[in-house]
Amino acid sequence: MKTISTDADANSASLNRPSHEDATGIAPTSGPVELLREPFPGDPTREIVLLRATFAPGDSTPPHQHPGTVVGYVLSGEYEFQLQGQPLQRLAAGDRFYEPPDGAHLVSRNPGETTTQVLAFIVREKGARVMIPLPE
Repeated sequence: MKTISTDADANSASLNRPSHEDATGIAPTSGPVELLREPFPGDPTREIVLLRATFAPGDSTPPHQHPGTVVGYVLSGEYEFQLQGQPLQRLAAGDRFYEPPDGAHLVSRNPGETTTQVLAFIVREKGARVMIPLPE
């Protein structure tokens, strides 16, 4: 199991590599990849970012928040997701989720035996960090 760093930006995640392979026999590369960044129409202080996050089996992120609105879609695998004050959700490919700006994202992990990929559409202040760790 590996924890994905919340300190890294979307293009150069600082990760501990997995010590195991998934069911495909391939040790996947975990972390976020930025797919798109565009100015928000009509507001030069905001931007739209599209990320693909990859989680090897057992991977997780520490509790964090995002400085903007997040709409997520599970592309493949299983994904456990929990916001503060809400029940733990176990999502599968095709499921969606929503995070309000600065919501406390307590659980973000792959509980399965295969690689999970999540697509995240984020509207945030221009240049803001992808994730901000929550105080311990």
